[in-house]
Amino acid sequence: MATEPSWAGTALEAAGEGTLLFLGLLLAWVGWTALRRRDVSGLAGVAVTAAGTVVAYGLSEAIKLLVDEERPCRALPGVAALAPCPEPGDWSFPSNHATLAIALAVGVTLARPRLATLVLPVAGAAALLRVLVGVHYPHDVLAATVLGATAVVTVRLLVQPIAVRAVSAFLVRQPVGRHRDHAGLVRDHGGRGPVVDAEAGEDRNRGQEFSFALVDDRGVLQGRLGGLHLREDSPFTGFDFTVVADPHRARAFHLNRYGLYAWSADGVLRARMSTADKPFKPLVHFALLECTPAGELLLAHRKQRLLLRVPVPQNLDDLAPAVEAVLKDYGRERTALKKQYAPVNWLWSDSAAAVNHL
Repeated sequence: MATEPSWAGTALEAAGEGTLLFLGLLLAWVGWTALRRRDVSGLAGVAVTAAGTVVAYGLSEAIKLLVDEERPCRALPGVAALAPCPEPGDWSFPSNHATLAIALAVGVTLARPRLATLVLPVAGAAALLRVLVGVHYPHDVLAATVLGATAVVTVRLLVQPIAVRAVSAFLVRQPVGRHRDHAGLVRDHGGRGPVVDAEAGEDRNRGQEFSFALVDDRGVLQGRLGGLHLREDSPFTGFDFTVVADPHRARAFHLNRYGLYAWSADGVLRARMSTADKPFKPLVHFALLECTPAGELLLAHRKQRLLLRVPVPQNLDDLAPAVEAVLKDYGRERTALKKQYAPVNWLWSDSAAAVNHL
């Protein structure tokens, strides 16, 4: 290391700060896209990641006060940092920068697994840069890595279900664009049972405003299936009103032109797969038929006479990756079937095919 700060050290320090800025902005972008798609689980994950990052930073500061480890640029005689050495009392163990970078990267990865190959190397670079400029020991950033990842994962495990309910309640009250939610959309109509009010919307490309009423087995109104925007998710466009239930696992599912939705028994939206997203675009060609006793969703292609079986994971937060994987397999298998049978207008002819009873 150089005996005094240099231009290279300044550049490396700026790069380290830039990694934190990049990860923070990326988390904000993930949150913004989740909000626009009304992705309850994704938006809750972003909020929990932000909370977990704050918790990780607080723990890092507390540990610094307990350990009181001097920084290498001050503790090692005759050696200075490439960048300016922090003031006395600004302790070394663990690294705050590395804690924040790892916490943000792990949170983004949990919210958007496909971004892992981007954010994890960036967080690793942020930690490494703190050692290269001489302001931290390697064990400082290793401890910070464990701290940041553990804090975010722990907070997510503890708070995610609460955050999902809070975000679902928030989104159902929020307008999109010029459209305004109407209070009391679902109500008890003069003691004659639950009703669903529907009003024509402003945008003629969308259907009427709509909401599913949630009633018990006696027909008493309990609320509604939350998380659906009254117009942006309206099943009136295409008239896809089917809702299937899994009574054994207390879940409900709905598929329309705008996405596939999953709720828990209390009407809280737990998953939303928007057909505006590339992995889920094929869903517009399917109709939702039923939920099997094994908890699988049965979808039928509207034109190709193909049946799609979607295994539903125990945790509905994992439904989107499961649906994405099934749709990828469907594309490959459909191509293989076309080559094998050469259907005419997707009418199949195979006298040797086995009959499978549902």
